[in-house]
Amino acid sequence: MNYIEKFKDEESLSRFITSRLRELREANKFTQAQVSYFMNISEQSYSRTERGRYKASIFFIMSFCSVFNISLTDFFNFDKDTDTYAKFHDFFIQNKNNVNQFCQLMQDFYDQ
Repeated sequence: MNYIEKFKDEESLSRFITSRLRELREANKFTQAQVSYFMNISEQSYSRTERGRYKASIFFIMSFCSVFNISLTDFFNFDKDTDTYAKFHDFFIQNKNNVNQFCQLMQDFYDQ
């Protein structure tokens, strides 16, 4: 798959993200309310993000991934037999604790 073509502009990337949020939520038989509860956000915020009215931040996507225990590489559906997948997956695994700590620090900061 040509990821440069797939994510050629912000609109294409946004469409992919919103469809992936819905696809994974429905595949796991979760409601928007259930996902928003586990992400610790309002149902309205989750719904608006899934419908594309709000843009999903990397923190939002990472939080979503943690609900379903998937990696970012799985979320973005990188072909597992590509070099891109291997590099992204290895980076995420090696830095998972740091990324999670950073996200928690950012959440704590914004909660103040």
